[in-house]
Amino acid sequence: MIQNGRVLTDHLSHHLSEASLIVSVSDTSESNGFIQFEDESGLVYRYEVDADGYVVYGPIGDLVELAGPVDQFQVTCYDSNSFTVPTTDINDISLIHISTVLADAMGNEEVNGKAFVTEVHVRSIRLPGFDYSISPGVAVKQTLSFEGSDSVIDSYRSSQGDYDSGNPGSGAVVTTNDTGNHRIFLWQNTVLRGDAYVGPGGDIEKDISVLSGAQLLGFLGVLDDDISIPSISAPSYWPFYQTPWWPDDVTYSSGTASYVGNYYFDNLTITNSAVLIVSGNLTFVVKGDLVVDNDAELRIVANSSLNLYIKDKTYFRDNAKINTYAADPSRLHIYSVNNNKTVQLEDNAKVYAVLQNPSGQVSILNDSQFFGKIKAENLDGGGQIHVDLDAEF
Repeated sequence: MIQNGRVLTDHLSHHLSEASLIVSVSDTSESNGFIQFEDESGLVYRYEVDADGYVVYGPIGDLVELAGPVDQFQVTCYDSNSFTVPTTDINDISLIHISTVLADAMGNEEVNGKAFVTEVHVRSIRLPGFDYSISPGVAVKQTLSFEGSDSVIDSYRSSQGDYDSGNPGSGAVVTTNDTGNHRIFLWQNTVLRGDAYVGPGGDIEKDISVLSGAQLLGFLGVLDDDISIPSISAPSYWPFYQTPWWPDDVTYSSGTASYVGNYYFDNLTITNSAVLIVSGNLTFVVKGDLVVDNDAELRIVANSSLNLYIKDKTYFRDNAKINTYAADPSRLHIYSVNNNKTVQLEDNAKVYAVLQNPSGQVSILNDSQFFGKIKAENLDGGGQIHVDLDAEF
């Protein structure tokens, strides 16, 4: 019991003292409590007592046995003004007091438990006057609605390698500038590994709904100011306007095509496993629809990037691969520039991009995956969003 207590005390002291943010904590009245915190990389970790009476620890969804069994794991937190009146306000926690009673592992009732106390000062307290600005990975003007058994919104850093579904980050931040019932609506087992904020003056209990097995694993908050989601215009100088000798529509339905210069399209379709390659730092303007489907690919090669402006609808579907070759969202910026236009991913489409549709709908459906960041008027779906914390709007 003494050895278990030493292991547990050292572990708590080391990890909680390095926490950058306390995410949630049990009430001091709970004898078998929990505490959840975020480290500097944005990952969320948790201490709790499992069904067998052991203290477990690890990232959300991957808790492993640490020490035990225990008769008590009581977490009491205080702010910097009082070490006598407990608080569960995660914005004010300065001192964490954990009282643990280790039980006899053999179950001998005549053996008394051994009590240990751990106290840790944390640096996650929010100080007056400090800049805690919100940097959303998904920002909407009005509503965000996500549902589905495999639906997730999580995070990663492209600078640290490919997204790892076995170790997802918890630094995703979603925001709406709006207020009112169900402005952020998560249900049917959707998991948001990060924070959610509603518009200035909002009421998080009404404006954020988490139902039917959905999970929101971070903060619920209210924005001080709207997130900027500005209108966007496509370039109109040459060559970004129609000329008599250019075809109205361009379709690639087989083979490979390469572009090394800027281009204007009336409509652009890439289909049937065709590959369109971008080489250089280019800009495309599509006056009408952009469609990539049926295993087709938009590929951006090394030392290249693309600014893509679409004036009508955008469809990525049926195993479309958008910038998966580079797998770096910062290489592709997609702008939907007109009002009431849709950007839709479905049927296992995979897209790496920074996407802005400030006056229209973004839909991520049917096992599709989006890697990067999004700004839109509204967003819905049941696919997966993996926020790249290294990407910038």
